Amino acid sequence: MKFNIKYILSILAVLLTFSLSAQDLSSLGTADSLSIYQKLKSQTTVHGSLGTSFTAYNSWGGGSRRDPYNYSLSGNFSVRTMDLELPFSFYITNQNSDFRQPFNQFGLSPKYKGVTGHLGFRSLNWSNFSLAGHTFLGVGVEANPGIFRLGFVYGRFRQAIEPGDIDGLVPSYKRMGYAFKVGVGDEKGYIDFIMLRGKDEANSVSGLIDSSSVTPAENLVVALVGQRKLNKLMSLNFEVARSAYTEDIRANTTELALGTDRIYGGLGDIFTPRASSSYNNAYLFSLNFTPKKIKTSLKYRRVEGEFKTMGSYFFNNDLEDVTVNLGTAFFKSKVTVSGSFGVQRNNLNDTELTQTVRTIGSANLFWLASKKLNFGLNFSNYTSTLSAVRDVLTDSIDFFQVTNNYNLISNYNFGKDGVNQSLSLNLGYQLANARSEYNVSDVTTTFNNVNLNYRYQQKSSTWGFNAGFNYTQINSPGNEITNLGPTVGVKKSLKGKKIKLTLANTVLQQIVNGENQSLVDIIKFGANYRPLKQHTFGLVGNYLIRTAQTELVNDFAEIRGTVRYQYSF
Repeated sequence: MKFNIKYILSILAVLLTFSLSAQDLSSLGTADSLSIYQKLKSQTTVHGSLGTSFTAYNSWGGGSRRDPYNYSLSGNFSVRTMDLELPFSFYITNQNSDFRQPFNQFGLSPKYKGVTGHLGFRSLNWSNFSLAGHTFLGVGVEANPGIFRLGFVYGRFRQAIEPGDIDGLVPSYKRMGYAFKVGVGDEKGYIDFIMLRGKDEANSVSGLIDSSSVTPAENLVVALVGQRKLNKLMSLNFEVARSAYTEDIRANTTELALGTDRIYGGLGDIFTPRASSSYNNAYLFSLNFTPKKIKTSLKYRRVEGEFKTMGSYFFNNDLEDVTVNLGTAFFKSKVTVSGSFGVQRNNLNDTELTQTVRTIGSANLFWLASKKLNFGLNFSNYTSTLSAVRDVLTDSIDFFQVTNNYNLISNYNFGKDGVNQSLSLNLGYQLANARSEYNVSDVTTTFNNVNLNYRYQQKSSTWGFNAGFNYTQINSPGNEITNLGPTVGVKKSLKGKKIKLTLANTVLQQIVNGENQSLVDIIKFGANYRPLKQHTFGLVGNYLIRTAQTELVNDFAEIRGTVRYQYSF
């Protein structure tokens, strides 16, 4: 029988519909099973894509910068029948044979009316301070019946990695967790209560990994998240969270006799207060004002020093900031202006030996001068003041750091008689300066960047051409590094644009302190073939050769090739 993935997925959808919505099948009548199948098949749609790739790599004159080969298989598709929707995705790569983290991932999130299920590797973002995009392997469900907003997830948030399994990879304990959400909402806003609990399994690895500064931890986060329209022009967003985090669950238990933290002592298995436990708060408020052609917002954020959540991969804490944002348009939206200004500080509890105060400002201007010409100008300023305590009781030294960024972008589209041409220019400048109040140190670093590009395309022709020039320079005390060189490229379409070929060459001259350091030549080749609407074949090649012009560097060369195939349906 001829292979047809849509046929197979349609059968899968029918089986799931039988099991999940038998009451809806009764509405189809009392016909025999074949008639029911035919009616379901007529109401079933499948769309998505499957792809695979293989990459080979080799290098000479130095260490390899990647594995000699790599292959992957991925898919992303959705089956829809009546009120049931089944989105599914997976990713498989040979890297899983070398790394024990989950590079091979499968996930399914079926939807039926107002209910969404989650199975496999999934990631959800319920708030900034609780479940905030961390991938888990498990199950979950979300539902919005009427005014209610409900959700629950359970699974493995981190896989156990034995010490010494893989060079350079930090070992870890197996981490299990769950989270639930209960809220209400309507068209004017919502409010959600969220709880997240995570705990490492201390016996999930056979060896001790304390030497890697990794200890089995436990976390309990409760958060209140909401949004409300105050009137037609104003809205309020807020989030308040409290996190109880134990760095080492092997530490002795403690009794909390003071303050609101006493409640943690009566939670049983949900959370156990220990000597390594800390209790911290986080707040986020945003007031938005949007009259005609103007958008403004005032944002306040405070995250206490040791606030952590197992629902996020990376989290900034020990900070407090206030930010004002403004955006508007003039002259029938041909000119748009936006900007922001804010102040941020750390060391909220005065427990550190240093304190940093930062001012943040930015401005953006876009001008649509004509249908062919436009300009964009960006500016940002970041100023930090670091107070480093030299003597806790008496003295301190203040250090100041200023970073200014300027960027100008311009595009000009021209051409006539069936010829499209464009010219683009990008100019960038950055200044970073650090000094102390006594001029003990004054370090200034500048970055300069220039990109000029030209494109030519004849409408009646299948040929295209582009050329450009790149220039970057970094100046720091005792060093000046410059990279400059041209880029040229050509593209060609064949067989009614079913075949597309590209070829580009970039040459970069690296100069260090006025002396030529090396010459880098990069050649890129690409080919895409689409014989049918559903099938796409691709080939990408990249060859780099670096010729040393001084004894400080070595000759180096590498070649990388990738073959791809994608089936869309």
